[in-house]
Amino acid sequence: MPNTNILISTEFAQRSSASAAIDENTDLIALVANAPSSVIIEVPVFTDGKVFSISKQLRYLGFTGEIIVSGNFIVDQVGYLSQCGISTFLVNNKDQQEEVERLLAARIDSYHFKEKIGA
Repeated sequence: MPNTNILISTEFAQRSSASAAIDENTDLIALVANAPSSVIIEVPVFTDGKVFSISKQLRYLGFTGEIIVSGNFIVDQVGYLSQCGISTFLVNNKDQQEEVERLLAARIDSYHFKEKIGA
């Protein structure tokens, strides 16, 4: 799994490299064949779980570049998103960045939560 990065939106806007925006209609096989260095998956609403499937499919197809998630992803799900291959989380502010960092460091998700409480 790639290293995980967390960027505030303004930092991302200043980066020089462009990312290919993808969604559920993107031909992932063709995308991987073109080998972009990074892709961005926009999550329009927090109930849209396609980001999990898309990122897993990309990694399964051999994509080794940066997969960026942006938009209304649920911060509590960063552990799962990271496990699915997300390498960069694009957040809105410093508070959200700190929360994502904390959750990634603790690897808090429902599976690990059971371990932490001894269930």
